[in-house]
Amino acid sequence: MLPDFAISVTGDPAPQGSKRHVGNGRMIEASAKLPDWRTAVALQTRAAMKDQKWDGYGEHVPVRVVLTFRLKRPTSLPKITKRHARKPDLDKLIRSTMDALTICGLLWDDGQVFRIEAVKTYAGPGEDTGCSIFTWRAER
Repeated sequence: MLPDFAISVTGDPAPQGSKRHVGNGRMIEASAKLPDWRTAVALQTRAAMKDQKWDGYGEHVPVRVVLTFRLKRPTSLPKITKRHARKPDLDKLIRSTMDALTICGLLWDDGQVFRIEAVKTYAGPGEDTGCSIFTWRAER
């Protein structure tokens, strides 16, 4: 079945979740790349929503989401290594991306997601880093 919405976001996927203490009770995100990643997801998704004439999911619509993160392959990694089994954590990549999808209005709230599938891969030669995002509306 074709997805309701599909986009490939380019940028450096950044995790969300770890915070560090900077004094006086202040905590900041450990990943300096997080604001850039969230902005990239939100802006590119908004543009695609206009292009696809997207009317959005309502407040209580159950949604299925599939995310494929394409991360930069370290030059020191052997070519035979296929699976991305290093940092960043997959759950933290999901968190940052889902929050951005809520901020831009694709989702009413990320709590309406009843199923999520996600994978981390290495970007291939000539392929941009980023994330492919597919969503489907489900029957209640």
